[in-house]
Amino acid sequence: MIYWYLGSTIVSLLILAIVARLRRPRQPTLAFFHPYCNNGGGGERVLWCAIRAALAQPSFRWRIVVYSGDTNVDGATILRRVKERFGIELRVEDVTFVFLSHRWLVDAKTYPVRDPINHQSIHLANHQSNHQFNHQSNLIENHC
Repeated sequence: MIYWYLGSTIVSLLILAIVARLRRPRQPTLAFFHPYCNNGGGGERVLWCAIRAALAQPSFRWRIVVYSGDTNVDGATILRRVKERFGIELRVEDVTFVFLSHRWLVDAKTYPVRDPINHQSIHLANHQSNHQFNHQSNLIENHC
């Protein structure tokens, strides 16, 4: 009898905890996968401009996460370099970094393209993707 009472109490508490967690408002997350976010090139500038544009929306507050393979630095150092290189100032508390320890898995050298037909299809898919998203570039241009 005691075990049944104890078991039902534990189950009830678990259900209450799950319901409370589901009802808690969650902050929407905007995540960027950029394994080389600390390099300082043109692609990195686009990344940081997009993050600044997302954070500049006064009516909406994003939780920003950047997945980076730059394991030799911390988030504060990356954001300091972003300010020095691009003049884009972001606060450390606004950006969460998740550091990837196996960046070599996404390196192009790991997967050389040898088949010219496959290379052409990859180039065509990349061109179509760039064309499709060009209409969104003015949002980023307004913040860079």
